Amino acid sequence: MDKIKKYFIEFLMIFLGITLGFFAENMREDYKIKKSMIQNYKALIDDLRADSITINRYNIEGTKAYADLVKLHTLIYDFHSEKISWDSLKIKIMKIDRLPSYGTVFINNSTFKAIQSSGLLSGLDDKQLTRKLSYYYEVILKRVEDNNKIFDQIGIEFYNKQFPFVPYNFTNRLFENSDLKKPENYKEFLFGLQASKKIICSEEFIFYLDAFSGKVLHYNSIKKTLYKENQSLLKTLYKIQQQN
Repeated sequence: MDKIKKYFIEFLMIFLGITLGFFAENMREDYKIKKSMIQNYKALIDDLRADSITINRYNIEGTKAYADLVKLHTLIYDFHSEKISWDSLKIKIMKIDRLPSYGTVFINNSTFKAIQSSGLLSGLDDKQLTRKLSYYYEVILKRVEDNNKIFDQIGIEFYNKQFPFVPYNFTNRLFENSDLKKPENYKEFLFGLQASKKIICSEEFIFYLDAFSGKVLHYNSIKKTLYKENQSLLKTLYKIQQQN
């Protein structure tokens, strides 16, 4: 009987030792994951802050470039409505400094990818954060990347062929001692060409301008959504950071 009792106590001690060791290991693992995620939260916040600056840098609302795009639409409409002549249209377009660029937004997703590949994402207790991270980096970011290619293609086509007058502000780099070294002189030279009149006065240019402007507005709306989700995700991460 004493032997049985002794064996039972030994078994119990071994069992408790294994169990406690198991719990201790789990606690150490949980601590490592939590510590790792605290570092990743900080990295994510840094990434998202940088994203918000990049997104705002390409926001066209309220810019002179956007105002000039609206002005160009009005001028083309007035010309085809016979409210203004070609000479008047030419002079007014020459006063336009620049139109919205087709600069695209690139988001740094390296921290998210590192969290995802390490398996930490699936182990997060905060499922709302998991959903927000996945939506921002896998849905909205994918939409941005897809539209980057389209916007680049339309922008290149528009500025190289359909309205090839933007580079006249940089001609001082292309000429040496010619009068055309001055941007205003080169501008007059360009708009004095019959080809320029043919491009701008063509009915097809209305459709080219509409297509480009439509893409500018569409891309800007995507950036608005991206910025909204960026701020929402930042708010959630700030809150988690404070709790830790």
